Amino acid sequence: MKLILLSIFFALVLGLSSCNKTCFCTTATLYPNYVGFTSAETDSVILRRYTKASQFTRLIDTVVVTANNAQFSFSQDTLSIRSDDAALRIRSFYDYILYLPEANRSDSVYGIYETRDTEKGSRDLECNCINRILSFYQNNNLIQVTDPSSPQIFINK
Repeated sequence: MKLILLSIFFALVLGLSSCNKTCFCTTATLYPNYVGFTSAETDSVILRRYTKASQFTRLIDTVVVTANNAQFSFSQDTLSIRSDDAALRIRSFYDYILYLPEANRSDSVYGIYETRDTEKGSRDLECNCINRILSFYQNNNLIQVTDPSSPQIFINK
C-alpha cells in the first residue's frame, strides 16, 4: 500500500512540475551612436564581424550599413543606428570593428558581457525576454552599461 501511495505521490509531483515552462531569453543587441560626426562622415559604416576573442585575426564577414538597410536617426549632434537585420546587429557572440570610410576611423567593440537570463512561468508563458548586456570593451576601454535594457555604444569624434 505504501508503494502505491508513494508512486501516486511521485506521479502527481511530476505531473504538476510539467505544467511549468522555462524560457531562455534572447540575445541582446548593442546599438551604435556616433556623436559629433557630420552626416557625410557617417553616411556608411563598415561593420566587420570577427570570431570572439581572436584578437581580430579571424574575420567572419563584412557588412556595409547605410540608411538603405538600417534606420539612421539624428538627434542634435548624434546619429543613432538601429536595424532588424541580424547581419547588422552587434551581439555578444562576436567581436567587431566599426569603420567610417569618410572619416578614416576604426573603433573596436569586443568582450561583450551578457547575462544568460531565464523566465519561469506557466505552460502558456510567452518567451519574449531579452538578456542584459552589462559591459564591453570599446577601443581597449571597459565600458559599464548604465541601462542594460537598452545598451548603447557612444563613439565620440
